[in-house]
Amino acid sequence: MKQPDPTHLSVGTAEYASINSPLDRLIENDPDDAAIPEALRRFVHDSLAAVATGLGFLYLLFAFAHALLLPPALKVIMAPVAALTALFLWATALYLRRIPSSNRHAHAHAALIAALVLINSWLHLWLTGDPLQSTNLMLLIVGVGFFFLSLPWFVFFVLGVLLLWAVTFFLMGISANESIHFAFGLLSSALLAMLAHLSRKHTLTRLTRLHLRDARHAQALQAALDAEKEGEAALRHSENEYRQLSIRLEEQAEALRLANEELAYAATLKDEFLANMSHELRTPLTAILGLTESLREEIYGPMTDRQLGAISNVYESGRHLLALINDILDVAKLEAGKLQAEFVPTDAHMIAEASLRFIQTEAEKKQLSLQFDDDGLVTTFLADERRVKQMLVNLLSNAVKFTNDGGRIGLRLTGDVKQRVVRFAVWDTGIGIAQEQMEQLFQPFVQLDSRLSRRYAGTGLGLVLTYRMAEIHGGSVTVESRPGRGSTFTIALPWRKLYGLREMARSNAPQKTVSTSAVSQAETTEAPLSLIPALRPSLLVVDKQVAVRSWIEELIALRSPHVAYDILPASTAADALRLAHEVHPQLIFVELKLGGNEGVTLIRTLTADPQLRNTPIVAWTALSLPGEEAQARAAGAHIYLCKPLSADILHELLAQISESFVAVHTVKMLTKKPKTVS
Repeated sequence: MKQPDPTHLSVGTAEYASINSPLDRLIENDPDDAAIPEALRRFVHDSLAAVATGLGFLYLLFAFAHALLLPPALKVIMAPVAALTALFLWATALYLRRIPSSNRHAHAHAALIAALVLINSWLHLWLTGDPLQSTNLMLLIVGVGFFFLSLPWFVFFVLGVLLLWAVTFFLMGISANESIHFAFGLLSSALLAMLAHLSRKHTLTRLTRLHLRDARHAQALQAALDAEKEGEAALRHSENEYRQLSIRLEEQAEALRLANEELAYAATLKDEFLANMSHELRTPLTAILGLTESLREEIYGPMTDRQLGAISNVYESGRHLLALINDILDVAKLEAGKLQAEFVPTDAHMIAEASLRFIQTEAEKKQLSLQFDDDGLVTTFLADERRVKQMLVNLLSNAVKFTNDGGRIGLRLTGDVKQRVVRFAVWDTGIGIAQEQMEQLFQPFVQLDSRLSRRYAGTGLGLVLTYRMAEIHGGSVTVESRPGRGSTFTIALPWRKLYGLREMARSNAPQKTVSTSAVSQAETTEAPLSLIPALRPSLLVVDKQVAVRSWIEELIALRSPHVAYDILPASTAADALRLAHEVHPQLIFVELKLGGNEGVTLIRTLTADPQLRNTPIVAWTALSLPGEEAQARAAGAHIYLCKPLSADILHELLAQISESFVAVHTVKMLTKKPKTVS
């Protein structure tokens, strides 16, 4: 009969090809090594009950013999001991028959049975003082050679018997010649037992292997016969099976595509959840922090020290809650590669001192001395203030954590004018870091020594966040350390040029070319806003949160009493467009998440209007999603801010806008022709 080409066989007839393989190839695939030890343990386990029962009857016979033959002084001990041994052996046999036990405990049970025999033999030797009783130990050694099928258990038990015999002979004071004589007997017994053990184990191993192979061969031959009978039918159906296989592959491909779509949708849902959580948590914090900051500054009136302390606690707790929210979001953004920075003018000295104040309490608890050095070269640079502070606090917190009580930590601020680099160096006299552990420093969820994780709690995210944040700034983090001497972590950030809000406001004010030759020097001086009663700067605040709009109104009214602003609140894009066309405000605040993409659309509409295109627009949001700032600026926003907004930043922004407003409208008044009165 012509054999079919195996390459044309379907998946279901793969066994057909096995009839062409040699028997040796089948033998090579037998799982001997894995199955044989378990089979040997099973053999020992199955024989334990019978052995224990037989030995029980033997020791019952010994009990009668001891009672009849031994001297009175010995029979009162040995006869009960033999009877108790028989009872224990029968109890063991009953336990093994009635209660299922694991095969892996077979040799432990065997050792228990052998130990009962050993106790009887040793008592004979010790109580009689007769060296000839050593023959019982010799018989026991030979017996365990057949009983155990595990070499470690056999060796352990035989060595125990020999050691017990040697100690007993020493305590009995047996002469050296007699001891040597019996020692040779015991060693000969041990050698015979070893040979018996190895021979029996080898024989049983071969028999087990042959049994396993025979069973495997029988299965293989039966499968080959079945495959031969079904081969022709399988070949006839191969084309259909290939067709079914193709259909299954298409179905699996479709299922994989759907699974990928579900994964992408799940990732989108996760991003939306994080964004919404950020928005819902940060938005109320904007009002909470803003109002408490106003209360701290006593804008609403003087307060007692106790009240100020309570308000400060509320404010600091709110800031701490905000920091926790930001850390959670930073971890999520870090995993997704979406961590971004918001660059604003940043006071280097102030942020360094603020970072030190943040860890001052913990440092005082450990009696650590704090040191701050500033070369005075760096004043303000462009960076993400919150991220820089977060980096410094991470490093300073680690310094406090890994510095022993009474140590020193410090922060060194330097500027490199030539390379345009700002450096923050955090140093300590702590435990230090070994050179071979440096590569693991900036890996997430890693502590260099497992013992440290038990002594110093932490997630291991601080350094990796610091490293990634420095990279986002275009900078780097380096470390120098010696075990037991301390460490120095240096953050190097670019010293970028600043483009302040004042320049933005002026660049967006309407430009007029005015001739002042006919105007006296006194007339060309800027008039204060109070001398322009008909003109009041108006601010359009577009935010669906009433608390945020109310806070801005309160802050402007109480913190800038010398400036009269018209506050125009709007909660929808339609209201905002209507008010903008009616009033032409000097500054427009737009919450990007009014609903869907409505905020960005509103900004695009405002900047497309010829009458409003020069009006500064501040886009703010609590989400700060990746690419959102670029989207807002592309739509026409001049400033992008993230909630919660600091009262100082808002006040500075309003001051600069009002300054531009006064300058422009003062020039308008001075260049306006006076009316002629007849």
